[in-house]
Amino acid sequence: MSFLRGCIDTLKMVRMTVKSGYWEDPSHFYSMVRIPAPHGTRASGRFPKLPRIVFPTDRLVAMRLSRKPELKKLPWSLIPGDSRYMQHPSVAFANRQWEYIKQGYNEDKAYELADKDEKHNQMERQIEEEIAAQHAKAMGVASLSLP
Repeated sequence: MSFLRGCIDTLKMVRMTVKSGYWEDPSHFYSMVRIPAPHGTRASGRFPKLPRIVFPTDRLVAMRLSRKPELKKLPWSLIPGDSRYMQHPSVAFANRQWEYIKQGYNEDKAYELADKDEKHNQMERQIEEEIAAQHAKAMGVASLSLP
């Protein structure tokens, strides 16, 4: 029956194999015959093309990635940490920039302010890591390798 796959749809093929006795009746067969799935595809023009969802920050993310191409190397879905709260750095930056734009700043000024915020957060993180390393060294656990 593989030669028929391009010619007829799946429901007709199943109906033919059930009638011939090759298969037993599937449990859902009669409900599918009664209410078949819609035929056609988007390519045939039967179903309208869905509109693309565009967020206001999409353009800002693209701008950030064009200015910092090294961020493109980071994976979008495998950011370390709890994935419910962690975002790709370019998305987090674009959200911060969007907040400044909503406050009335133009795009360039909002980019500068968001960039300052990011540099400040990186400095804070670096200081916290140094303090944590000093505490660990004082407690004698600096030799442990962390994953």
